[in-house]
Amino acid sequence: MRYTPIFLLLLSCTNMSTSIDYQGHRGARGLYPENTIPAFLHALEYPAISTLEMDVVLTKDGTVLVSHDPWLVAELCTTAGGNRLDPADSARISILSLRIDEAQSYDCGNLPHPRFPEQRKMFGKKPRLAQVFEAVESYCRENDRELPRYNIEIKYLPEWEAQGFVASMRTNIEAVLAVVNKAELADRTTIQCFHPPVLQLIHEQQPDLHLAYLDEFPEKGELAAKMDALGFIPPAYSPWHEPLSQSVIDQAHELGMTVVPWTVNETARMEELVEMGVDGVITDYPNRVPE
Repeated sequence: MRYTPIFLLLLSCTNMSTSIDYQGHRGARGLYPENTIPAFLHALEYPAISTLEMDVVLTKDGTVLVSHDPWLVAELCTTAGGNRLDPADSARISILSLRIDEAQSYDCGNLPHPRFPEQRKMFGKKPRLAQVFEAVESYCRENDRELPRYNIEIKYLPEWEAQGFVASMRTNIEAVLAVVNKAELADRTTIQCFHPPVLQLIHEQQPDLHLAYLDEFPEKGELAAKMDALGFIPPAYSPWHEPLSQSVIDQAHELGMTVVPWTVNETARMEELVEMGVDGVITDYPNRVPE
């Protein structure tokens, strides 16, 4: 008999329409400019999408901005006038060096994305996290759509802080939690991060908040040992899907964790992972979720 985590049982009784938690990665990155309000709203057009996945950083004035990178990516962004950015790493424009109005003046949606040719072109403004909450909640109310969960990755690494790309770990955490709590969305929010100390500090500050352990190398080391190093077992485990094995999925379930791998863009692979027993799938293409 397959182990069913209590978290999924609870979700099935609230606002989820499926037992598999399909998550729109950066909204719907394969179809719309990533981490933009149009991408999140488009993902909601697919009933199977139960969670919106996104990334956040801070601006110079402390605003929580939805952006995967803590700098403006020259491959994807231009000035408001359409001027290209210098692609050299040394010329990266740190979002932490920009006020919110400056950060939102850049267009990160009209350049052709080399990895996502189906992506619709439009002015891609990086939204505030609060703006995403407002737009999504309003859309769901107006369209009688089930309310989604939010899976928010805090983009933090110590080396980025040393390079001036991100604020301190504590500053990031406090800013994000303030926005989530002000919106009264803590009960529908997951926080994830690749830097385990971020999860540890959040667990200390707000122990009831749903956390996910991101793992780029699920095949390296025993999962129980990773949790021992973390000091607690978060509700969710989110590994890279390519090296993910049945053994690791079983280990996570034995620890009482749900398994939500990333980023899965082929329908056949989604079906394979569901057959292996995962509890969710993060995808750039909500239109490819199995029916």
